[in-house]
Amino acid sequence: MEELKKILSIKRFVDDAKSYNILKNLWKDVFKETIGIDVDSYVNNFYSNGKEILDGNPILSTLIKNNKAIRIIQLENDPEEPIFASWTDKIIINGIELEELVISLQLNPDTYVEAKNLILLFSANTLTPSILLGINEKYDVKWNLGKLSNAVHKADYNRIFHGFRSLYESSLQDKNFNLTYFKNFHSNYVRYPWHAITFIGDSPLHHSYSNFIRNIDLINDLVSINQSIDLDKLKNADEYIVLLVGQWNTHDYITKLHTYSEEAEKEFDFLKDTVPSNR
Repeated sequence: MEELKKILSIKRFVDDAKSYNILKNLWKDVFKETIGIDVDSYVNNFYSNGKEILDGNPILSTLIKNNKAIRIIQLENDPEEPIFASWTDKIIINGIELEELVISLQLNPDTYVEAKNLILLFSANTLTPSILLGINEKYDVKWNLGKLSNAVHKADYNRIFHGFRSLYESSLQDKNFNLTYFKNFHSNYVRYPWHAITFIGDSPLHHSYSNFIRNIDLINDLVSINQSIDLDKLKNADEYIVLLVGQWNTHDYITKLHTYSEEAEKEFDFLKDTVPSNR
């Protein structure tokens, strides 16, 4: 049991022959213990020079009985990649049509058990589309919560929103402000996958997240002057004001910036309090 825990805790293995072989042997044992077969691989996992490809795609494949095949794709630990996904398809091997089960996962105790169960069900001809859908939806929720947690607990928005609310029309007119808040906002906006996070169903978390996204989109349109400038290339406030007054009334600009920042910060605080940190 302790040895299994150590293996399941391996998060980095790509191009690491020692860790890679430990994980590959784990999957060989899974097939032996779960459905009683020795691995009969159908995917060529070697370069033309004979060196093994150690990228986890796949980490193991095998033919099983009844014209079936199973391919395991293992990913390194990465919050931006799906935790677990599985699907079936038809493939042709040596002129024979096979039904293939593909399992793509980041390995942990939960996904390990899930994969073993799917292998057993698939082998026994009892794996149904509804079972696959249920499992995939469950891990899709976990993945999106993980992405959201990573973003809200790392993004530096509270300080930025406070900086925006401290900016007044006179500051713009006198060109007496620092572009740092604008550049930091843009950096946080593009760095994290805010628009790639999705939720299934309806919930207070979903509402708060949607409101947050709407407001940071509006702020981004403001600070980028309707996405017409590259903030990273601007050197000082003078340049910014020249571009700003060509498209915005400064009073309206500040009013909207304060309103959107206040709304965004309210939702951001709710998200931070609601979604636990991954750390």
